Amino acid sequence: MSKKVFVSLPMNNRKDEEILARMDILIKKVQQYLPDAQLLDTFLTDDPGPNIPDAKIALWYLGQSIQKLGE
Repeated sequence: MSKKVFVSLPMNNRKDEEILARMDILIKKVQQYLPDAQLLDTFLTDDPGPNIPDAKIALWYLGQSIQKLGE
């Protein structure tokens, strides 16, 4: 049974390119130490939509991350 790895990265106030570059570094490190592991894709591109107030967007993204963790 292969291991699954969930990575949580700070994404607030970071550009997509910065986040993806950091994720790439982490993928390589995970593969180095756990070559058979599957890294779950936690880079979220979904838009919360107009019904989510600005004050709750971070919570919406947290919920999406928890869903990914549950996979």
